[in-house]
Amino acid sequence: MEREIKGRFATRSYFGPKYSAACKAADIQKDQITTTCFSDRGRFYQGGANVTRSGVPCQSWSQQAMVIHVVTNKEV
Repeated sequence: MEREIKGRFATRSYFGPKYSAACKAADIQKDQITTTCFSDRGRFYQGGANVTRSGVPCQSWSQQAMVIHVVTNKEV
């Protein structure tokens, strides 16, 4: 969910239940937003990618668990 503020767009977190003044709308124009791909640091990406390039599922932002990394013979 997004809302327009003077030609700029803010994501749902900006309009949380307490309307926190600590967050500001991102300086993103609507035509810059993409949900299908991201490039560089992903500044304008607002999609739902949740796997790495190699197919490993990403950890949810709400989880604080450590990820166990397995080293194979090819990586040594």
